[in-house]
Amino acid sequence: MVERFRDVEEKTPLQEKIAVKLERHPHLRARIEGLLDIIDNAGDDIEKASVAEQRVMEELRGWGTRHCIVGPRIRSVRKQKNWNRAKLR
Repeated sequence: MVERFRDVEEKTPLQEKIAVKLERHPHLRARIEGLLDIIDNAGDDIEKASVAEQRVMEELRGWGTRHCIVGPRIRSVRKQKNWNRAKLR
């Protein structure tokens, strides 16, 4: 039922907030789209829910490592840029 009205509905504030955040993190957006493709069976190769669940879990395991490494690096770069800007003032 939600699918039928998706084109007609305007974005809620939460949807807009999430969209803005995903635009700032394209790598995360691509990963979330990948998860949704698995869930939606975009490749049309998943016949059992357990297979889809296993694929999602494998993808999420990889996220943990990558985001524990990448996230702090991004925050560090942002802090350095902010510090450099403040220093120039």
